[in-house]
Amino acid sequence: MPKQKFQWERGDDDEEQHFAVGEREGRGGVQRKKEAEAIYNLGRQLVDMPAHEWAHLSLSERLIESLAKAQELEGRARHRNAYRRQLLAVAGVLRTEEHAAIAEALDGTERGTAKDRALVEVEYWRTRILESGDDAIDALLADHPGGDRQRLRQLARQARKDRAKAKEGEPVPGRAFKGLFAALREAMGV
Repeated sequence: MPKQKFQWERGDDDEEQHFAVGEREGRGGVQRKKEAEAIYNLGRQLVDMPAHEWAHLSLSERLIESLAKAQELEGRARHRNAYRRQLLAVAGVLRTEEHAAIAEALDGTERGTAKDRALVEVEYWRTRILESGDDAIDALLADHPGGDRQRLRQLARQARKDRAKAKEGEPVPGRAFKGLFAALREAMGV
C-alpha cells in the first residue's frame, strides 16, 4: 500500500476519493453524536423493559442475547463498568438493525390507550393508599373531590387486614382489595 500524501499535497482527485471512502458528507459531528445518544438511550429503554415484552417488538436473537446479558449485569454494583460496556454493545447491535422501527414499535407499546393509562393510575392510587393510609386518601380527594372518604377508608383498612392474613407469595384475597379498586375507579371517573 503506497504512502498517502499529506493533505496539503493532495490533488483534486485524491480529495474526492478521501470523502467517498472515509467521511460521510452532510452529517456533522453534532448530528452523529445525537444519533449515537438516541441509539444508546433506546438500548437503555429496552434493557429496562421486562424480558417478556421483547417478544412484542420482534427483536433479533443477537439483540435479545445482548439485552439479557445487560439485564443480568444491571443490578450488581461490582459490575458497573461491565454493565456500561454491555450497554455500549447493545447500542452497537442496534446500529446494525432497524433501530428506527424498534423505537417506533417501542413508542407504540408505551403509549397504550387512554383507558389503560387511567387504570394504571387507579392501581397506583390503590397501592399508595394501602401503603400510606389516610394521607394518600386525602391527596387523592384533593385531586378528585367526588370520592367517598369513609368508604375508601373502610375498604383500605379491610384490604390491609386481608393482606396481613395472606401467606407470603399468595395473591391478596378478599373483596375489599377489589372493592377499593372499584371505589377508586368511581372516584376518579374511570
